[in-house]
Amino acid sequence: QNCRLNGSPFNVKNFDGSSESMPESGILSACYYKLIQRKAAHDVVSEQTFSQLHKMISADDTNEIDRLALVIGVAGDLTIDCKQLCKMVEAVEGSNLKVGLVKHMFSRLVDRNNFSSVSDSLSQEELAALKRELGALWSYTDSNPTGHYRLDLSRPFDRNLALKVLETNNMERGWRRMADLFDTSDDGFYMNFRNETIDAKSFTWNGVWRIPATGILDFDYVSTERPPFHTPPLDNDLFRELVSDLKRSELSDAQKLGVLQLYTAEEYFSTEQATKIVRYFETPQVRVDAVVNLHRRIIDLENFLQAMMRTLRHRGLPKTYGDDEVPSVQDDMEINEVLRRIGWLNLWNPLDPDVMYRLDLSKRDQNLIARCLVDLAV
Repeated sequence: QNCRLNGSPFNVKNFDGSSESMPESGILSACYYKLIQRKAAHDVVSEQTFSQLHKMISADDTNEIDRLALVIGVAGDLTIDCKQLCKMVEAVEGSNLKVGLVKHMFSRLVDRNNFSSVSDSLSQEELAALKRELGALWSYTDSNPTGHYRLDLSRPFDRNLALKVLETNNMERGWRRMADLFDTSDDGFYMNFRNETIDAKSFTWNGVWRIPATGILDFDYVSTERPPFHTPPLDNDLFRELVSDLKRSELSDAQKLGVLQLYTAEEYFSTEQATKIVRYFETPQVRVDAVVNLHRRIIDLENFLQAMMRTLRHRGLPKTYGDDEVPSVQDDMEINEVLRRIGWLNLWNPLDPDVMYRLDLSKRDQNLIARCLVDLAV
């Protein structure tokens, strides 16, 4: 960022990485920012290093405070899996130390889907304390990061979550660029963040914006990773179990959303299934949250927008429109909120474009949709 050659702006995009393309003289100044990458299984700490760490935290002559200080000291540099974390938990005694150990290593796990093995090592009281400490980080999953985030960056675990979402974004951004796929972002930087504010002030989360140490960070994240080809939807038996849970009258809409999130962390859905699921939510805002939560796990996304427009229009209640009548803004309040949070380019099917449009041409993605519609029409 801020590249200058002999005091004049220098466009690094013109530099292709070969020695011949770099000027042979001049003073080059620039700010370089490290790309934060999501860790994978091959990044897990070696057995030798883990053995040394395990030996230090389990030493009889080390008190609880020193053991926790050791964990905090290495948490930012080591990547571990749930099997290793289980061994660490089993090596210590005392609820405070167990909860402290897990919460500081939580964001360093590469296989959160196996966390049940760690949960089994904790008591119900310890698990409840862990959830309180981690806050929003507890419910985050790499398999379905799409959703709304409101994070207090002065809280270490909220800031860890912001970094974790950024890691996921950088991975997905890299994949799309490498595959030469279309940029579906609203700002044109291949970034999957939308509606970003910091302390209620709008900003653009581009490739070089650095997460500050304090402030209230508010944003929507939209994963652009799609299900593998030929992925089947949730099987009928599991779908009936889900529907049975969503029908429970004693559950609030927020609790039903929590049930849905457990399924969308692991399973995939057809648009037909998603339509049925959304109808079990009565509160407009939670209904929108359910649609957003389902988006990443839909196997036939080409059908999703039309189906959700029909399902959400007029609060899901039947309404007949005349030949010259179009749905009002109020009728489309929920679908407009879905489009604001996910974005037109992450939902639109140009091969079946017959939907209702309200486009803000000052927004890059919506302007592109308008151009495509003109091209289709003429």
